[in-house]
Amino acid sequence: MFTTTVYFGATIPDAGEVNAAMFSGFLKETIQKYLNAFTLTEGYGCWNGEYEKVRILTIISEEMLDEVLEIAEEYKKQFRQECVLVNVVENHAFCLV
Repeated sequence: MFTTTVYFGATIPDAGEVNAAMFSGFLKETIQKYLNAFTLTEGYGCWNGEYEKVRILTIISEEMLDEVLEIAEEYKKQFRQECVLVNVVENHAFCLV
């Protein structure tokens, strides 16, 4: 099992930010096309010295890197992002209680 975390920055260069409605559309049209179980949290991060809102997608599953990279690429393209951070960590222990 793996924990995959994807960080979606909200700042759109020279065009404001990805608002809740825009992200909700992306969630329904893109993320849910590939994933049926995940956690989504909101926070703040810093990129190139600038603070911005960030949405953090966490998936615990068998390897899904190809699907996650497709989601990241689509977000990058749709919202003109320089990059999307994807972090994959192998779980050494895992249980559902």
